Amino acid sequence: MDLLKLSNSKPVKEEVGSKSFNSLILQQLSQESKEADGEFLFMAPQQFSIPMSVPMKLVLGPNGQVDGEVARLQGLLDQCANDDLSRMDELRGQLLKRLSEVYGQMDQEIDEIAKYVQEQISEQVKGDEVQQNLNDCLLAVRSSSTLEDLDKMAGAGLFDSILNVKLSDRSQMKKAITEVWLSLFNKRAIISRKQNGIASCRAQMAILVQRMIDSEISFIIHSVNPITDDPSQVYIELAIGQGETLASANQSGTPYRLIFDKKTGKVQVVAFASYSYGLFANQLSRGLAKRCVDYSQIPFHKNPADLMSLGAHLGEVACLIEKRFGGEPQDIEGCIDGANETYIVQSRNQV
Repeated sequence: MDLLKLSNSKPVKEEVGSKSFNSLILQQLSQESKEADGEFLFMAPQQFSIPMSVPMKLVLGPNGQVDGEVARLQGLLDQCANDDLSRMDELRGQLLKRLSEVYGQMDQEIDEIAKYVQEQISEQVKGDEVQQNLNDCLLAVRSSSTLEDLDKMAGAGLFDSILNVKLSDRSQMKKAITEVWLSLFNKRAIISRKQNGIASCRAQMAILVQRMIDSEISFIIHSVNPITDDPSQVYIELAIGQGETLASANQSGTPYRLIFDKKTGKVQVVAFASYSYGLFANQLSRGLAKRCVDYSQIPFHKNPADLMSLGAHLGEVACLIEKRFGGEPQDIEGCIDGANETYIVQSRNQV
């Protein structure tokens, strides 16, 4: 497990992927944001990364080379014409079957990996006054590939993330890890690679395991207004519940929309939310539970001054994160929990 320890204590972007690397930076920045009154400007979830060298080693044969059948099928996929979807599906199915067989043969090794991840996150959670019941702790097992969060290619939605994985459930953890590894060969991921001229062997998958925050409010922040390209403005969208409402755009309606002026600190409310329901963590399944939103019970919906105060806080957070990432405009995802703590889950360069 030395490789797992090193990848988290001294992370290298090429080993853990941009998503994991940036999340570890956010953890550090969160600790540095502690103010004089002992409060943090924002929090970052407990997390642990599985470097991409781990699944790579699992598919090595006794001669130290990639499993012959895996290599052959990857090569055939790369040669397949972009518009030959039937052949692509056939090869993809064969490749997923072979990878599943290889991972099945390595069940003991994967069990040890899952156990180690459980132990590491459990230690972090035990020190959290907000979340001390390990049995209630849910995790998101997220992709962090070489093809995500790049300067010119966000890669959002190409790979799978598994939600509501119980920290205490080893078998669920193992299944989620292998599913994310296998999602490297999702149909949409293969098509994207072919369109961008990226060989299959260049695509590698690390994993970011994060504690899921019981989100009351989710938000996406652009540290440079993406509508006007005005670098002096931070653009903020908020929705009730988990962030999938904002990220997927599958629900009709609008989020709260705010603009924070970096020079003056003033906040402008552009729109009030109209989504009819929110999505919330579900202990009973991997999916999210729908819940109708009663906006009369949302404090800042009734009091715009509270909404503007929240916008100013999030604008300040965005400026801090942008500065930490070298002044590059940032696309930031986060949430606010029931204890009114602000969590930043992810940050990547705006594309």
